[in-house]
Amino acid sequence: MTDDGSSHIQIDRQVSDAEAQTDDGAVAETEPGRARRRWPLLAALIGLLVLGGVYGVDLLVSAGTVPRGVVVAGVEVGGLTRAEAESRLTERLASRLAEPVTVVGADGARAVLDPRGVNVTADWAATLDRAGDQPVAPWTRVRSLFTTTEVSPVLSRADGAALVNVLGPQVLPTERPASDARLRFADGRPSVEPSVAGRRVDWDRLAAALPEVLARPRDRVVELAYRTVPPAVGTEQVTALGVNEVIGEFTTKGFARDSGVNIRVVAEKVNGAVLPPGGTFSLNGFTGPRGRAQGYVEAGVIEEGVPARAVGGGISQFATTMYNASYFAAMTDVEHKEHSYYISRYPMGREATVFQNPNGSSVIDLKFRNDNPTAVAIQTIWTPATITVKLWGTKRYTIESVNGGRYGSTGAPTTIKPPGESCRASKGQSGFSTSDTQIVRDLTGKEIRRTPRTVVYNPVPAIRCQAEKPTP
Repeated sequence: MTDDGSSHIQIDRQVSDAEAQTDDGAVAETEPGRARRRWPLLAALIGLLVLGGVYGVDLLVSAGTVPRGVVVAGVEVGGLTRAEAESRLTERLASRLAEPVTVVGADGARAVLDPRGVNVTADWAATLDRAGDQPVAPWTRVRSLFTTTEVSPVLSRADGAALVNVLGPQVLPTERPASDARLRFADGRPSVEPSVAGRRVDWDRLAAALPEVLARPRDRVVELAYRTVPPAVGTEQVTALGVNEVIGEFTTKGFARDSGVNIRVVAEKVNGAVLPPGGTFSLNGFTGPRGRAQGYVEAGVIEEGVPARAVGGGISQFATTMYNASYFAAMTDVEHKEHSYYISRYPMGREATVFQNPNGSSVIDLKFRNDNPTAVAIQTIWTPATITVKLWGTKRYTIESVNGGRYGSTGAPTTIKPPGESCRASKGQSGFSTSDTQIVRDLTGKEIRRTPRTVVYNPVPAIRCQAEKPTP
């Protein structure tokens, strides 16, 4: 209580030994207090200096080595010198690169690749270059103590040609050729058979994927890559072709049973083929090789005017039938050749033969071109006694054939052969010349063009078998 009657409470404040009261009542920090406050800063500074020293020593000691935590295809090489790392990689991985790899193709097909056949090699120096140099950032160096860095090995890429040689026989059967859209003939009318894209092994993509698989310690399987092969003639193209009526047809008959087999095989192959505007049809090119593997059999042929036998015999009858169908459809004759000797069941001067080498390469072919603005489809009709070829399209012309008859007859020479089963006597046949003129008119009857052709048939030699000498 004060004299004036007011009262107050006095609060005593103790001043610590780290503080002192000044004359004006302020509190001042003492020297011991300041020392205590500086100690944490000094401790932190000392810690930084120690860490800096450790960082510097670590940076100095690890100079020139592979960064910590680096792993190549399961092999730890971090912290090693480059020479040590290359030696370890060679020791641990060289044999792995030569281990077989399973290749999985289309439709579940599997093959085994021996990498030694494609000369895959490792470049360990380039592999370690991928790992980079020692990091400088402190945090990165600390983190490398607890983490790993996967580095893919650098391997030489197996070229496509080597892969084809080593792996081709196993995987080429998984390829599928493109199938052009075709016209099928049912109930005498054409309908569209859709096109199908093909597939072909992409050897370059396989070569690019192989090194990574070769480096694996397990799961050494690689998927075979394919390229899509588009068809030359698509479904939409065939649908819009304008094939709606017969523009040319022809029938021949009178073939032996074995020749009939071959004629049927080639007829089934050609049936439904489509010739786009401006396109050229090649019989040899379309059928490919005509051997036993394709279903052809041995049948009769004529060699030097004498009957003989060969695989694929009888195909010339199909060629003659097709040639005449194209003739009356006003197709442009690109290539054809008549028989050297006249065969009476064919029209004089209006027939054709074909021939291939044993490997399927073409020697004598039948080719014609479709110069119409609309497409042409080929239909074949086989029976045991006849073969018919019809060309479907949009009719623009009528055709007349004018034959010039026989002239310039040449006598048949005589050939004497030794006796035996191989000698078959024959009377021979005179040779002669003839001509054929194709007259093309439009649908109003106006003549468009005349195309004459002269054909010379060789005489067929008469064969005489020499009499055997009596046994003494």
